[in-house]
Amino acid sequence: MTCSNKCGKMIQRQYLTSHVETKCRRRKVNCQYCHDRGEHEFIGGQHKEKCPKLPIACPNKCEVGTVPREDMKAHRKKCKLESIKCINKCGKILKRMLLASHMETECSNRTVECLHCHIRGPHSQIKGQHHIRQCPKLPLACPNKCEVGTVPREDMEAHRKECPLEVIQCEYHNVGCEDRIARKDEEKHKRDKMDGHLML
Repeated sequence: MTCSNKCGKMIQRQYLTSHVETKCRRRKVNCQYCHDRGEHEFIGGQHKEKCPKLPIACPNKCEVGTVPREDMKAHRKKCKLESIKCINKCGKILKRMLLASHMETECSNRTVECLHCHIRGPHSQIKGQHHIRQCPKLPLACPNKCEVGTVPREDMEAHRKECPLEVIQCEYHNVGCEDRIARKDEEKHKRDKMDGHLML
């Protein structure tokens, strides 16, 4: 007898029912995942390659294991093992689960605050030489090594105008005294050199 599914096979009558229901490549079956109905050959072939409910393994081999094909894009957007680019655009590619730590402690573009002037900006700029050379609040050592120790950069000029160890010209340099003395010794210099100054 000819198969009623029109697969083209000739089957003995006693085996026909078994063939039509369990062996025929054109028998009607349901997809075990999405329950679409179609010919066995189609459901096991072309349909399986596109079935939205077919469980497929996460390519990152995460703990989730398998995900229905239709959910894979959404899964990969939150998969902890997915490799992603740093959202601060530093160029680093890393696993999603490491992103928070990277952005907090490693990213060259993470936002930080200068400890001195409290300006906020990318780590690479705030901790870089450009900002360090310009930060108005950066403590600088007094070049005279006076007891003040350090002075904010923006106050250094004013400090040097008062620093007792700053070397200054004698008050009478306009009339010929070429001595240079520490500011703290200015009065002593005037007393010691009074006669010389009067002769200028």
